[in-house]
Amino acid sequence: GAGVLEVGAGLGLLASRLAAEGRSSVVATDLAGRVEAAPRRSGVQWRPHAWGDLASLRAIFASFAIDLVVAAEVLHWPALSVLDEDTLEPLSTTFDLALRRATRRAGVIAYRERDVERERTFFAMLARRGVSHTFVSPLPVFRLPAHVLAPWSPHLADDPRRGDHADDADLDLAPANTLRLVRLRVDD
Repeated sequence: GAGVLEVGAGLGLLASRLAAEGRSSVVATDLAGRVEAAPRRSGVQWRPHAWGDLASLRAIFASFAIDLVVAAEVLHWPALSVLDEDTLEPLSTTFDLALRRATRRAGVIAYRERDVERERTFFAMLARRGVSHTFVSPLPVFRLPAHVLAPWSPHLADDPRRGDHADDADLDLAPANTLRLVRLRVDD
């Protein structure tokens, strides 16, 4: 399976799910204090990374074979404290370098719509850096079409836990009315 880097992993739920699917390597990143406190799950390697810190990101890519970059619920953090800068610029810097270093030069972001203008600003920042984005579609929470994940999860159709939902794959994300799934790709 492909190596995956999760940016802003929080508790590592997405990273854990990807590791359980048999990825060759799954690296979950977050702030150093959060990495230390994160629950340890089988198959997930934790590394500290503050958005915008290119040195720590380069070290991760020097140590792991990463094919794909993923993130869930990272766009709504305006700043970590009132004294900190907005997170969009450092996050777009992180994604730009990570996508360029990933073998597939591609990634996926999933998020619950909260601030449409902020979300548009983030994708515009990436576009200025030469990273294109494609909105797959607004999706009901907990149901992601298997064809969206198929390039990275070819065995989803064979998973007996999916029951009657042959066209969907379960993904545990925070409840919401609309979940956005966005594919990212470096424009060559």
